[in-house]
Amino acid sequence: MIIQSFQNTTGQIAGLRDADDEKLRATCREFEAVFVAQLLSAMRATVQKSDFFGSTEKEEMFQSMLDQEIAKQATAGAGFGIGDALYKQLRPGGSTSVSQPDRTNRPDGESEY
Repeated sequence: MIIQSFQNTTGQIAGLRDADDEKLRATCREFEAVFVAQLLSAMRATVQKSDFFGSTEKEEMFQSMLDQEIAKQATAGAGFGIGDALYKQLRPGGSTSVSQPDRTNRPDGESEY
């Protein structure tokens, strides 16, 4: 009886971990989309605006919504890898540091430093 209860509890914990893992992955993807939207907005701000059609608040709102949708579509598949890198850093047991290439083992025996 105790063993069966323990197995049920272990299964529930594993289920919670999987759910939390999926939430983290989804949040990282959403962050990537927000980041790309901000990038598009910043890029758009560098382009000189024309007064030919006039500039209205409605147009600016539309441009903002368009940037958000483009960002969602651009990051929907594999994306740019920002969300995946963030997920790998934040998941339990994930890497806590960025690995550096080994520069001490050059073929000529010299160090690059």
